[in-house]
Amino acid sequence: MRSLRKVLHKELVLLLGVALAVVVGLFWLGMARLAQRQADERVVAELRHLERNLTGGIQQVEHTSEVIARAWEAGRLDPLKDQASFDQLLTLVDSVPLITGLNLIKADGGGFGMGRLPKGWAGRSIRTEGAGWSSGPVLGDPENIIRSDAHLANRVMDFRTRPWFEFAISRGGPAWMAPYPFVGRLAGQHGLAHVVPVKDRTGALIGVLCIDVLLEELTTALHTIKPTPGSVVTILDQDGRILVAPTSGRYADPALRREITLQAISEERFPLLWKLHQDFRKGQDRGVTLDRATGPWSGRLRSFAPSEGIRWELILAQPNEDILSAPNRRALLVGGLAILLMLGLAWQARRLARRFTGPLDELAAAAEALGRHEVPSLPPSDLVELHALGEALASAHQALQEREALQDQLRQSQKLETVGTLAGGIAHDVNNQLTAILGQIGLSMEQLPQDHPAQRNLRAAEDATNRCAETTRALLSFSRPSQSDLVSLDLNAVMKEGIVLLSRVLDKRITLTTDFTEDLPFVLGDQVQLEQILVNLVVNARDSLPAGGTIQVGTGRHEEGIAFWVRDNGVGMTPEVQARIFEPFYTTKELGKGTGLGLSMVMGLVQAHKGRIEVQSQWGLGSTFLVHLNRAQAPRSNATVSTAPVPRQLKGRKILVVEDEDSIRSLVHEALRIHGAEITLASNGVEGWEAFQEAPFDLVLSDQLMPQRTGLELLGLIRGIAPTLPVILASGRGLEGLESELRRDPNLTLLPKPFTLHRLFQAVEQSLGAG
Repeated sequence: MRSLRKVLHKELVLLLGVALAVVVGLFWLGMARLAQRQADERVVAELRHLERNLTGGIQQVEHTSEVIARAWEAGRLDPLKDQASFDQLLTLVDSVPLITGLNLIKADGGGFGMGRLPKGWAGRSIRTEGAGWSSGPVLGDPENIIRSDAHLANRVMDFRTRPWFEFAISRGGPAWMAPYPFVGRLAGQHGLAHVVPVKDRTGALIGVLCIDVLLEELTTALHTIKPTPGSVVTILDQDGRILVAPTSGRYADPALRREITLQAISEERFPLLWKLHQDFRKGQDRGVTLDRATGPWSGRLRSFAPSEGIRWELILAQPNEDILSAPNRRALLVGGLAILLMLGLAWQARRLARRFTGPLDELAAAAEALGRHEVPSLPPSDLVELHALGEALASAHQALQEREALQDQLRQSQKLETVGTLAGGIAHDVNNQLTAILGQIGLSMEQLPQDHPAQRNLRAAEDATNRCAETTRALLSFSRPSQSDLVSLDLNAVMKEGIVLLSRVLDKRITLTTDFTEDLPFVLGDQVQLEQILVNLVVNARDSLPAGGTIQVGTGRHEEGIAFWVRDNGVGMTPEVQARIFEPFYTTKELGKGTGLGLSMVMGLVQAHKGRIEVQSQWGLGSTFLVHLNRAQAPRSNATVSTAPVPRQLKGRKILVVEDEDSIRSLVHEALRIHGAEITLASNGVEGWEAFQEAPFDLVLSDQLMPQRTGLELLGLIRGIAPTLPVILASGRGLEGLESELRRDPNLTLLPKPFTLHRLFQAVEQSLGAG
């Protein structure tokens, strides 16, 4: 008779044993399911990896096709230039492993072809001769060609009869052609072709580009997919034909893989693939399990359509025996027990790490980013201390941004101030000399008969001097908006005259073309300044064509009015360079080859025309500068006055001339004296004020920028005594932005330097008439 204690002890032990067995069984079942799920997740990951590899290779081929087709279309690639074509294409195709061969066949049957050989590439051209064709010299390693592909040197055919040529014409755009058998050295093998019909601007066919991809080359992507030793990976087309056979088992032999390529899978010949394909199609992209004589299998089918013409199915299956083999079972059991033992500690450690360590690491990374002048990423935290640190870092980042913005503004202001001072000083000195030159020319023209032979030469000299004056005015417009005299102009005529000036600065390797729209409305502009804009833009385009190229100058209508453009096919610009090209002194050229002021001056001139400039550029594809101008209300009259008008009677008129430049003072004195005016001269503002107080005058003509007292200061003194006295104020540098306010004085006439005698007499007549 057993005691109750022993019976309970025995039953308890048995119960504990059963409970332990149940726990172990449940654990084992859970771990088995976990292993199955992990295996399925790995299958999904491997299929995605395979898809990425295939997509990357296909995109490489398509990108190479696009680059070659664009070069052919633009005329930068000539298939009949053997060595040049081979060298250009070799750098593109050799870096793309999937590319087996390449053909560029023109519409007349001629062209160029090249193929990948065991030790390199070989190529040749195909030329039309009467009703037949002949091949050019074979390019590449001669020994390699003779040993590996001897037929390449003498075998010629009409490539227009190849299926890919007809397919490209029928599609009309880039596309992938269905697999087809190759010929020549690759006879007996199959491949794909990416074709691009290349057309000119009128839509006429230039030729067809074909890039060959051997199906066997796709097996490289399959070699990297092997989740378990018994796994099967294959690629089928949309009709269930084998494109890429498995690389394991009996299909490890390349010759056997080639035999079954493009064969439809069937239950009799490919039972495993057929069953997988049928069941996987039913399961779509979900995991599928099926039983076979060799045991249960698991796997997935994934649709793959990365581009036009490619509709494939990727299959990956693995036997369950690989997943739950004896070593795997032991590993699962040991791993599971270890996980149970470490679960508590790991959970606590993770909890602490997430609460303290994680935010601290993120704050440290944010501090490092702040030190590199990058935007810090601040972690969220409910701890007061960590939250305060994050707020401090955010404030520091904002302060750094504000400081950098202020420094950039200061540097820009200093640059503009320096250029403005320099431009103003140069303009003042040059304009004084130009005024003297124009005045002497005017006096000579006035004193000579109108039919004198020298009149023509003097008018040419006057025009050249006026152009120089416009150049100084453009220099001033760079540092501050100038008061340009905008008149109605024929934009096409201005562009044509500017192109004549450019013939001296362009390299013979650069072709300058034009695209002018006829019957354009007239625009508001300054001819000399528009020519300066054109010259600067064309010179900038020239510098982007170190090896030669094409520059186009064109005009046309746009929504905002009329525009002209300068386009080149040079090296182009990156977005970072485009953002700074109009900054003063910014240049990407070598030291000594650029000042960084050309495009800055262009911007100033465009703004002076109340216009707008756009830039379109892409690295490696060239640049386009588009200048928008305002439309004029009516065409400008072509009537011009080449000689100074005879002023009305000035006899007895008392005129005070205040000018610090001796040559200009003498010129104005002589020009007015010979018409009877009584002239009093002063060499600066102080002398001018003293002379004004000593005697009455009918008119005062004063320069603006003078030593001791400026013209504006003298004007203020005169207006205190004689508010209605006519005054002419001349300036070669501007009036400190006070032009608009000064024009409110009806008895004040502004005379920009340099001025001609014609303009001087007009100002005198206007002033005396107003007075």
